[in-house]
Amino acid sequence: MKKLMALLGVLTVVMVLAACTEETTEDTSAPELTGIEDVTFYVGQEEFDILDGVTATDDIDGDITNNIETIGIVKSDIPGLYTVRYKIEDEAGNLTQESRIVEVKRGSGVVNGKFTHDTTGWRTHIHSVYEASDGSSGTFTVENEEGKFVIDALGANNWSIQLFQEKFEFAKGDFYELSFKVKADEARTIEVVVEDPENGYHKYLDTQEVTVTSEWQTFTYDVVIDVDTETGKLGFLLGASGSDPKATTLYFDDVVLKPVEAEDDTEAPEITFEDLVLEKDATFDPLAGVTITDNQDFDLTVADIVVGGDTVDTATPGTYTVTYKATDASGNESAEFSRTITVEALIFVDTGAIVNGDFEAAIDTDNPEWGTFVDTEAWSGAAAAGTGAITNGEYVFDITAVGGAGWAVQLQQQGITLEKGQTYKLVFDAKAETARTIGAEFGYDPGSGFVSYSGLGEFAVTETMDTYEFMFTVANDTYDNIQLAFVLGKINDAAAGDVTIDNVQFLALDEEPVLDNGNFEALGFITWYGNADYAGYADASFDIINEEMVIDVKEVGNQGWGIQFNASDLTLENGNTYKLTFDVKSETPRYFQVKVKDDSVDGDWQVFDVNTTSTYATEEVIFTYAGSTTDSEIHLEFGYYEDENGTETSANGKVYLDNIKLEVQDDTDNTVYTDTAQITNGTFDQAVDWTSWWGDQYSGVAGGTATVENGELVLDITALGDAAYAAQVFQEPFTIKGSRSYVLEFDIKADVARSINVQLGEGLDADPWFNAFMDASQVDVTTDWETITITFDMTQDTNENGKLVFEVGKILAEDGTELSATGKIYIDNVIIYPVLG
Repeated sequence: MKKLMALLGVLTVVMVLAACTEETTEDTSAPELTGIEDVTFYVGQEEFDILDGVTATDDIDGDITNNIETIGIVKSDIPGLYTVRYKIEDEAGNLTQESRIVEVKRGSGVVNGKFTHDTTGWRTHIHSVYEASDGSSGTFTVENEEGKFVIDALGANNWSIQLFQEKFEFAKGDFYELSFKVKADEARTIEVVVEDPENGYHKYLDTQEVTVTSEWQTFTYDVVIDVDTETGKLGFLLGASGSDPKATTLYFDDVVLKPVEAEDDTEAPEITFEDLVLEKDATFDPLAGVTITDNQDFDLTVADIVVGGDTVDTATPGTYTVTYKATDASGNESAEFSRTITVEALIFVDTGAIVNGDFEAAIDTDNPEWGTFVDTEAWSGAAAAGTGAITNGEYVFDITAVGGAGWAVQLQQQGITLEKGQTYKLVFDAKAETARTIGAEFGYDPGSGFVSYSGLGEFAVTETMDTYEFMFTVANDTYDNIQLAFVLGKINDAAAGDVTIDNVQFLALDEEPVLDNGNFEALGFITWYGNADYAGYADASFDIINEEMVIDVKEVGNQGWGIQFNASDLTLENGNTYKLTFDVKSETPRYFQVKVKDDSVDGDWQVFDVNTTSTYATEEVIFTYAGSTTDSEIHLEFGYYEDENGTETSANGKVYLDNIKLEVQDDTDNTVYTDTAQITNGTFDQAVDWTSWWGDQYSGVAGGTATVENGELVLDITALGDAAYAAQVFQEPFTIKGSRSYVLEFDIKADVARSINVQLGEGLDADPWFNAFMDASQVDVTTDWETITITFDMTQDTNENGKLVFEVGKILAEDGTELSATGKIYIDNVIIYPVLG
């Protein structure tokens, strides 16, 4: 037993000694984190999970992913840069930390659609901020994680009040579902739209009317992206929107725009167009004005359309039918669409000047649009008798005696405007109880006898209702209270009995004036004043005097924008810096504003303050353009202003402007500015649309200036040169149409009686240098205003390069006597018009 115990003791000692000789291994390796890379996330995707794809492993402890700690959050519906830090520690206390950047981008999703981040991401538009007369007002807040829009006044338009988000990024061919919840304190209609303001307000979701009740409702719409954009806009239109708008409080929640899969394509393309009326010899492109759309094939263009039907011959008046069809990428073939093309010798459009021309309404007894005249006193040589009334939508004049002249019986309408040089056409239906002649004439009586503007048109009317036309060109001065008279008295074979008239239309020739700025009233700028209650009856005049713009503010009104002097149709680039400079003074020291904006409905004005004195000062307005479109405008607004104490800072009286220039800052050197050349006539020494020339070595060098003063062209000639054409003012190009007679007319006088030459034709680049449309005319100018009228026939084909030249250089008689002189020549009211009818 003792031996056994001794043996056990020895073994124990040996085992203890052996254990003491083993090495102990310490855990010093840190865990490894994987899946932590910077990432880009787009609003509208599912909620971002900061642990998705992130793992942690340890060489001793194994998979310890569930022990990862994170610091930082990512707001999935708020664009921005977010930093997330990850920590993992193993059982031995070894620690690993890593960070990554999560960039949340705008993309195509709605920012803060659940309103959990106050008003972040949402913008509002209250139009009265920009135009007080709109009258809209309201406030937008977030309460209880719901958008709340308190609308106090609707304004004048559906867009007067808006809740919106913009800068959505959409890719062509994508499909989305828009959904939102909405309710109101009082039932009303609103509108919703998805569009692109920077692409002509292109619609991805056409404006939809939404009927809102006092209970939460969810509305869902399909949004189809047929054009790429980075400037998409989701807008809730809350002004005078839909069929039943009301000023009340609206609530919004859960606004979501999410991508969805497209359904199977079974729809054929749609081809749209309008029927056309073309003038004879016009150019016709069968695809011009034609559009093609498809529900899914957004790459279809008009080039994919198969055109058929008639060949349109614009040299031959008539009616033609052109057909169109197309097939989309899914094989869906459209129907065949037919389009009517009408070729006419002349094209007319309705002036809208005739009131109740179809006689569908009863004649207004308080202010009758139609009146009658019957010569019961026999002033025409014989008494007339008759009465007229509307019967079954026609005007029936029961004439029992025709009198002694055509004008003895008349059906009349007053208040029609006729413009000098314009061609008009009267169209009407008529019949008579007994076949007879009737007439129609336009004119007025100033008290000294009837002045005819049209001459008398005569029509042989039968017992059957038929359509009659009467075309004429106005040679008289423009007048705004012309009378149309149907002349129903004694004309030729006229006999008593009923005359019936219906469907009276008054049309104007649809052609642009031949010349621009023939009255020399164009300034190169747009002027406006609000002479009505909305602007406090502001009043001003705008004239160029002594090569300065003189704005005579007669009444400032009650709005700053009530008087405006604007440069429009500008092209400005967002982010570019510009410098507007101008010289300004005023009779009375005053304040006004310079404002810059794009041409969109919404958006903010960039506003700059200017104070004037009675001495010219050069002002500089430097701005970085912030507009959403390149189409833009600059306003100088001279209406009513007051300071913070309510003291008026504007003033009636004359304001003088000169040397207006718009420059753009150089990309590489911000001290250098270059003229944009977008301001027309900024020095107010030009005749807009007219050009002067003062000779060369061949004609002899002339000298002078061509300016506009008080709405007249003033040629101040200081040297004549050696030929008539050495000094000239001209306008080109314009169109003179073939096979027409024309009138050229202008007013002229001179400080010293002299002769000038007038040429009209086409300027050429080589000998003979000029293709004349009419014989050159030598005009003897006196010191009194005279109206010169020249008629000519255009025997050549239509020419789009017309040139009118006033030659005011040296002119000699056949015997060598000089017929010209230096000094001032004044020209006004230059007009060229065709004589038709």
